[in-house]
Amino acid sequence: MRAILIIIGLAVAGFSLEFALHRRSRRRIPIRIHVNGIRGKSSVVRLVAAGLRGGGVRTVAKVTGTFPNIVDEHGNDIPIIRGTPSNIIEQRVVISQAAFRGAEAIVLECMALMPQYQKAEVSLLQPTISVITNVRLDHEEVFGKSILDIALALSNSIPRNGLLATSVGEGASVLQEVGRRRGTTVLQVDAAAYPDSITAGFEYIEHKENVALALTICEQAGVSYDAALAGMRTCKPDIGALRILKLSRHGRTLRFVNALAANDPQSTALLFERLIAGDERCRHLIALVNTRKDRPLRSRQLGQLLPSLESDLNLVIGDDADAVVKHALRGGVRSDRIEVLHAETEHSVVDALFARSEQTTTVFAIGNTAGLGLPLAQLFADHGVPDHDRMGPPSPIAEVSS
Repeated sequence: MRAILIIIGLAVAGFSLEFALHRRSRRRIPIRIHVNGIRGKSSVVRLVAAGLRGGGVRTVAKVTGTFPNIVDEHGNDIPIIRGTPSNIIEQRVVISQAAFRGAEAIVLECMALMPQYQKAEVSLLQPTISVITNVRLDHEEVFGKSILDIALALSNSIPRNGLLATSVGEGASVLQEVGRRRGTTVLQVDAAAYPDSITAGFEYIEHKENVALALTICEQAGVSYDAALAGMRTCKPDIGALRILKLSRHGRTLRFVNALAANDPQSTALLFERLIAGDERCRHLIALVNTRKDRPLRSRQLGQLLPSLESDLNLVIGDDADAVVKHALRGGVRSDRIEVLHAETEHSVVDALFARSEQTTTVFAIGNTAGLGLPLAQLFADHGVPDHDRMGPPSPIAEVSS
């Protein structure tokens, strides 16, 4: 019995010491920013970190977008290698690393879905600024099936007596009310109040809503508008960031719109309206849909979305392709305009796209980055050239990056 008590005592002492060290690390970082939301978390984290660095603030960030990375004080990505399944304790390690690097600011992307873990993350970081990028219909199996449900789920990351920044849009009023009850000031950022020029100067397509939100956060942290925006324009994007790349072969050109990271159908539809609909350069359109078996609801939603795209051809890849085809046919897609592509490599996908293309074909790639999605995006990034004459006008609501 005495031995058991000694073991328990040692364990408690070890935990107390570990927690004391964590608190000391946290206190050494005066600016602590936690970013939650449905779309745009990784993009906003990267933008805020770059904006703070533009103002001379030594900043370390962590993103969990396409790949988990620490973004160091110089803006370089350091991959996080996980030997075990992801765990929010990882955030504590990142805080410790940031303190060791002498960070004056840390920007963490929320990695938790379950409400209790979101609260635990907030407790670990004790943010000086909290962020909920937006409220969209996604992760319904966890958050619930309505905007109200999802807003309430995300509100678990709203601290007490703090500061929250969020975008104007669906669910924002719910966040405002929860913030009021918790004594937290809620800033609703309206991207329409900012000039379209804030999205200029990036090497990829950045969304006005993301930039406007990040500028507000940086200003709240004490960095001027101009310095923050200049810093953001040096931002290194996530590999899943929205880009339009051109790849030519034998007199034919594919214009590849990488919207694979959009994930939810609402964001995908917004992107279609912004980048594809009504554009004469998209007279021949292929929708390339990447699927995954562990997301059956997403497959159904993608299938239901396809009829509204009115593509000349729909090519479906991935391990849940049949489900997308079934729902697309039910929605009215003609059987001769949809095809399951049994491709084993990204190169065979590109070969199939060229085989079905005209002189110029726009490929609207949607679904997710799993399986062949990421290698396909990487192939176009490595061998394609940016289409700087990008399609469509800027839109303050078409925010989709993960």
